[in-house]
Amino acid sequence: RIPLSDLIQPLSYYFGLQFDISPSDEALLRTYVGPLDDSLTPVRTLDDLLEGTGLTWEWVGEATIRIRKRTRSELSDVTVEASRLFALPSDGPPSVMLSKVDIDRLGISTVAQAIQYLTQQPFSRSDGFRSDGAQSVQLRGLGFDTTLVLINGHVVGASANLYDTNGFDLNTIPLAAVERIEVWLDATPMSVGADAIGGMLNIVLATEVDKPSFDLHYGSAEGGSRERRVSFAGGVSSDGIRFATVLDYFTRDALSGSARSRWRDQDYRRFGGHDFRSPDANPGNVASLMGNNLPGLPAPFAAVPPHQSGEALSVNDFLSTAGQRNLESLFAYRSIAPETENLSMVASTDWNLAPHWVAFGELLYARREIVFDDLPVSISNTVVPVSNAYNPFGAPVLSNFLLTGIEHERISQTEFGRAMLGMRGVFDRWSTELTVLKTDDRSRLETTGEIDPVRLEDALAQANPLQALNVFDDGPGGAASLLAGLVASPDARTYRSEVTEIRAQVRGDVFVLPAGTVSVLLGAQRRESQISIAGVQLGTAERTSDSAFSELRVPLLSGESSIPDLSATLQGRVDDFSDLGRMSNSQFALDWHLNRSLAMRGTFGSSYRAPSLYELYQPTMILPARLPDPKRGNALTNVAISFGGNPDLKPATAESWSIGLTLAPQWPSEPTMSMTYWQTDIESRISPVELLSLLTQEELFPGRVIRDSPSAADLVLGRPGAIRSISVTAGAEGSLKASGMDVQASLHLDTPIGRITPEVAATWMNHFEILDWPGLPLADRVGVASTFGTIPRWRGLASLTWNRGGLTLTAKARFNSLYEDLNPLLNQTTGRKVDAKALVDIQASFRLDRDAQHDQVWRDIRITTGITNVFNRSPPFAEIGANFGFDPSQGELRGRFGYLRLSKEF
Repeated sequence: RIPLSDLIQPLSYYFGLQFDISPSDEALLRTYVGPLDDSLTPVRTLDDLLEGTGLTWEWVGEATIRIRKRTRSELSDVTVEASRLFALPSDGPPSVMLSKVDIDRLGISTVAQAIQYLTQQPFSRSDGFRSDGAQSVQLRGLGFDTTLVLINGHVVGASANLYDTNGFDLNTIPLAAVERIEVWLDATPMSVGADAIGGMLNIVLATEVDKPSFDLHYGSAEGGSRERRVSFAGGVSSDGIRFATVLDYFTRDALSGSARSRWRDQDYRRFGGHDFRSPDANPGNVASLMGNNLPGLPAPFAAVPPHQSGEALSVNDFLSTAGQRNLESLFAYRSIAPETENLSMVASTDWNLAPHWVAFGELLYARREIVFDDLPVSISNTVVPVSNAYNPFGAPVLSNFLLTGIEHERISQTEFGRAMLGMRGVFDRWSTELTVLKTDDRSRLETTGEIDPVRLEDALAQANPLQALNVFDDGPGGAASLLAGLVASPDARTYRSEVTEIRAQVRGDVFVLPAGTVSVLLGAQRRESQISIAGVQLGTAERTSDSAFSELRVPLLSGESSIPDLSATLQGRVDDFSDLGRMSNSQFALDWHLNRSLAMRGTFGSSYRAPSLYELYQPTMILPARLPDPKRGNALTNVAISFGGNPDLKPATAESWSIGLTLAPQWPSEPTMSMTYWQTDIESRISPVELLSLLTQEELFPGRVIRDSPSAADLVLGRPGAIRSISVTAGAEGSLKASGMDVQASLHLDTPIGRITPEVAATWMNHFEILDWPGLPLADRVGVASTFGTIPRWRGLASLTWNRGGLTLTAKARFNSLYEDLNPLLNQTTGRKVDAKALVDIQASFRLDRDAQHDQVWRDIRITTGITNVFNRSPPFAEIGANFGFDPSQGELRGRFGYLRLSKEF
């Protein structure tokens, strides 16, 4: 062993890195460390050198490493890095990891936007797809609640505003507080849950702040979506206590549909599609009640001609527009990106209670408000009485009129709180941890601008011009006070989701085999979940689960005698639900390190997807409809459609396996290459029953279509009685089989002009076959547009980073392969191919600290600027989006977005 000071210079020269040791810690240089071996990579070399020294290292820049003392919590074997992921396996890294540096280079504003850069996420929605701005993740595209979402290693429950999909809203978490994002795909730890069919997303929040920092962010797209962010991170640390906090405030202005030509003009015939403009226009349209010509006109309908707002029209004014219609692109009024305001706070602390015993706590609070401009309210085929003061026809007529003077908004307010207390330590060589976690998520959705039908009918019948609604106007249709009187009271609903979790676990070595030490993890968990909805019939639904889990890692072969390392990991978990019964699942992984550069890994396991509380307990509701009956000559029939929860649903079950290869030659350029083939089979898949399938293949759905007894005439004609009711509640009779391959490669080239890092990642989907119900045809969704989310054959991400001194330049390209378009009404392909997508982002970042070493004001300042979607590519036209005009699962209309960020450490 030799002093660290003897190795700093050779390490810096060999790896082309800088090493940072603050003056107050110069004594570290006198620490004796291990010998310098032939690992040839910074990560492995530093891990070997500092093992057992009480020191640790961390990246503090693209080419700078800081060596410092470990905190007491880090000296405990219980802590894994700084994330408290005690439950996660220690024998392998996550499949994908986005570090703080990686996230900063994406130029994103939200956690949900980071998911768009994962090739394993086949599709995603924009912030404006839902009126509440919620976004969730479903890795592999297997379903919203098949991906476990964790914060610092602990599962979060369903968000209140996503109660219907049982997903977690990623926009709840402030991006400024995220230290890294970990994605586990093929060997998810069962200590956190066995319901990760698609994988697991772990969002690690900052738990330690070395230097206080202040960040300013500004960004904007053309026509709106202007963003501003202010965040602060700070903390204190001593031998007895550590505290860190991040405060974040973020706002975004709205981006209206009128700012983009795609929604400003919804006549998609220019792309070979349909005209989605609406006759509910301003000025509007008028038509006769019975289909005959309007009084005084040669046609049964006419467009309201342009004129001065408030001017009374005569029948003669309509002669020039008889037989014509005004058409309006309603999406021009809709938000592409809603107005957003977020306020968040994250705090964490550790207390050293005794040697090797630490108490810790975490707190996350987030408040968000979304104002979404919805489609404007309108009058559609509404009768205007002859008494209306502005009706020039002397007879009642039908009117289509857009009330542009009334704002139709959906205001979503969300509060999310998460608190955790815990203790960890070492007892008789066993690492132990106990945590108590509570989350409380509340959401309120208020809709304003809806029209009261009684008030509308009264205003249309008024003979007094001051009190009558003028639907023949080229303008708002009346005074502001008149329009305000038509508006109903706001409709408000509140949602709440609560989770309480207690978890205890121990890990330790049990005995020694010739190949190494056998380690085991044992634990238990109790979890209580509850959702409640005020304003609808669901009320409150709750579930309790008790779980036990274990993990056994066994070394099979040792590499000490030139024999390749081989180890096996076996995991098991039992969950006992208060409403579903008992579920048991297991997972097996085999790791084979053939040498220091080549490794193979194989996994096999079972998992499940429990039906959500909403799917089980949503009250049955009846919707009247008039539908064609295929067994009665498509005669229109009045039918009661029932939908709601199905308390008989059982968990979906899944089996998954994967085999992967990792190659990491021990070269100075640190090349890495990996390839993993995976397959997942889901049985008893929970899905809604499609109405079209029920009508056309009634025999496949016994008991769901209820008919009247056939009449005498029906018996003569050989047909059944008329349909009385249809049940479309969710069933669990389907299946899903998906498989594909993930590939990744990276390289670090140290050249005379700086460090160049090319990286590439891609996901190839082999098949994604869905069977919604036994007897229905099997559908392969790979390469075919879908309203549930399109799954392209290929998704790729390539990046190139150049770093020299304090300057870093990055370019990224995202790629989706082309796919077949689909008509969503007919559920048939159109013969059109939706073009492949390629988006390019660029960023430049410069750190002002090299030439200002003695000027504290200018030290540790970073300026970052960049553009996402540099070439302003609009999404290709696709019929699958209907009136969207594009596939909303594969594109958005924000377009080119530029940003500037200033960061300062103190």
